[in-house]
Amino acid sequence: MSLQLDAVQVRAALDSLLHGTGAVPTVDRTGQILLVMRGQGRGGMARQTGSIAGTVRDDVNAAALPSADIALVGTRFATRTDADGHYAIAEVPAGSYRLRARALGYAPSDTTVLIQDGQETAADVRLHASAIELNPIVAIGYGNVERRDLTGAVASISSDQFKTAAAPTVTLSSGLQGKAAGVQVISNTGLPGGGLRVRVRGTGSITANGEPLYVIDGVPALQGTGSSNPQDNPLISIDANEIASIDVLKDVSATAIYGARGANGVVLITTTRGRRGDSRLTVESSYGIQKIANTIPVLSAPDFMTITNEARANANRSLLYTPAQIAAAQTYDYPAMLLRTAGQTNQTVT
Repeated sequence: MSLQLDAVQVRAALDSLLHGTGAVPTVDRTGQILLVMRGQGRGGMARQTGSIAGTVRDDVNAAALPSADIALVGTRFATRTDADGHYAIAEVPAGSYRLRARALGYAPSDTTVLIQDGQETAADVRLHASAIELNPIVAIGYGNVERRDLTGAVASISSDQFKTAAAPTVTLSSGLQGKAAGVQVISNTGLPGGGLRVRVRGTGSITANGEPLYVIDGVPALQGTGSSNPQDNPLISIDANEIASIDVLKDVSATAIYGARGANGVVLITTTRGRRGDSRLTVESSYGIQKIANTIPVLSAPDFMTITNEARANANRSLLYTPAQIAAAQTYDYPAMLLRTAGQTNQTVT
């Protein structure tokens, strides 16, 4: 059979093509074309659809599962179970389908069902419980995200990694040394508690301040400085033993949270808090000594005066010191007067 039509609708073309065959074309909402045979008896159009019904239950205890999704894969037919776990789908064209049942906390299950003309097909489904894995949560300043969905550059340091058992951590800045990748910590001075130069993304300016912004328990603190004065160190007042975790925001998304102050990176500091449960008392004590390892060797007073006279004699100049002055010269060890062995102690009760 050959038929040629121009500029007509699909339904009109199918009616012309199937004229006299007893088939009636039907186009559903998904665009699929269904052919329904016209009956020859007194009943008119023969029923060419069926239905499917059943119950969705737990595979272990046979409990009914309400609000489970039931769908015929590849079709528009779908429903949801009621409070008793029952479902029903009507007016399904005859044929073989793949029935899929899904519920929260259960693994999906697929079953093959056969729909016959004018009949109701029973299909009960059993679902097996599946454990739901909880993903770790990371604080990024403006909310919490799952670790697998984290796209920014964040370095996390736990309290166990921050503390050192060999020696007590004096300041928080010194505890960051060598703990976070991409974070450089350099001492500005040898003074106890002196400031440290912290660089999160390297040096971005020669004259401007390149220190990161410190946020303590959600409250922005002072921005770090390159000064050697211990009073300018914003972390000098924080006890290193009270640190729960440290998160360093290293990418430029920190500027969207804290503005221009976060252009050099942000250090999020979370301190320890009370926990529910049994009371716990922790006492930590440490003691150590500090002394200078090497001193610069210097000349004594007679040696200095003698070498000075030799240098002036080689230059054909008059001698500066007489033998009597050299013999009576006294030597003072100034480094020994300024430095001594000092004790260092630390006690913490939490």
